[in-house]
Amino acid sequence: MASLKPEKPGCQSGKKEPAKAPVPKQAPPKEEQKPREPKKKATGTRSSAKK
Repeated sequence: MASLKPEKPGCQSGKKEPAKAPVPKQAPPKEEQKPREPKKKATGTRSSAKK
């Protein structure tokens, strides 16, 4: 709801729109990094298991 309000005035403050765009873009990569961390741990256990 609050995001809808800034979007309307965002037309005048175009700077705010691009600033918000990169923020959501960074959010998805963060989620990807989270699963990567457990994956590294899983691979570490696998390598140790192979040993």
